[in-house]
Amino acid sequence: MSKPIVMLASPFFTTDQVDSVRALEAVIESCGYLCLSASRDGTVIAAESTWDDRRKGFQWSLDSISACVLVVANIDDRDNGTSYEMGYAYGQDKPIVTISMHDYDVNLMLACGIIGHLKSLEELKVALDILRESLSTNDAQGKLEAFAIINARFLYRGRIE
Repeated sequence: MSKPIVMLASPFFTTDQVDSVRALEAVIESCGYLCLSASRDGTVIAAESTWDDRRKGFQWSLDSISACVLVVANIDDRDNGTSYEMGYAYGQDKPIVTISMHDYDVNLMLACGIIGHLKSLEELKVALDILRESLSTNDAQGKLEAFAIINARFLYRGRIE
């Protein structure tokens, strides 16, 4: 059976951001998922990139969201592209978990569109382990139960910005 696909939405413009992306990719893959990450698999955009290159990068993100069973969105540094990808994923009925390793919380709009908000790589591993079986099948009830567990454990901590 093929691995379920997770799309990692995250900024990767600074050394710290790239380090975070690599750590997130490693956790996602260590939990038995195929991780699609723009910084590694997509079209990387530079100052000299053409408009065509930019459109390819944009389309890669949309196609990756369409192909995935889950979006993991790194909200550190509050990147506009990550926010856009989250909105597109929500519109495609894709489950989304956010993660902040800088202790950011989510505002009302994000909180209402995600199944969980994580604060560490360890929490990401737990969430991915809970979701693995239900996301790799078409078990609707199993997905609902897994989402409910993630919601209860990692979303409603009483802090919404």
